[in-house]
Amino acid sequence: RESLRVLHHPSLTLHPGTETTGYSRYLVIIYTSMIHHQGDLMQIFVRIIVLLLSFLFLSTGVSAFSLSSITYTLAEDGNGIVDLQYQLNGTEKLQYDLITKALDMKVIGKKELEKALQREVTVTSLTSESVQLNVIDMAEVNGTTMTTSSFTYVPVESLVDPSLSWIVQRFDINFIPHTSTIMFPDGYQETFTDADSIPTIIHTLASENQGQV
Repeated sequence: RESLRVLHHPSLTLHPGTETTGYSRYLVIIYTSMIHHQGDLMQIFVRIIVLLLSFLFLSTGVSAFSLSSITYTLAEDGNGIVDLQYQLNGTEKLQYDLITKALDMKVIGKKELEKALQREVTVTSLTSESVQLNVIDMAEVNGTTMTTSSFTYVPVESLVDPSLSWIVQRFDINFIPHTSTIMFPDGYQETFTDADSIPTIIHTLASENQGQV
């Protein structure tokens, strides 16, 4: 197992454009042969992923992973649906696939929003382009008026195992979205750009929605 340990050094030189497919296939073959042996397979698996990520550091350069948008769509009962969107090119998708093997992005995304919103969050889907979540009681409903609490996005580093925090740092994983949009049932919305904090919003629903709240 010790042969799989990847030493990380700040003087590591990156060479953009170098082909990695051969290395990746070779290491995946190694991993599939190892799963038939006894031992801590999860630890071995994570080390294989770390090794693959290190080859990407050497060959493709480091990409920034950031959210392009988060949309919070409120229902009339105050519950919300959260849609996180991000765009990745081919190389970034490969990196993303590897990162999600080492980091449980579903759990990280859930923790991120639960800490920010102070609400119960359920992850409904996760792909390389989006994450969808449900939030219970995201808005307080008082007659025709809906009120959302202020919240602040938390650093990803605080949500991952310390032994894997270097992955977040190297890939510049950032969960502060370019745009955050709060949408109310009557179509009213407010959008915030590159904001790490979202203020309280108080909105009275339009007349056609008043009888349905």
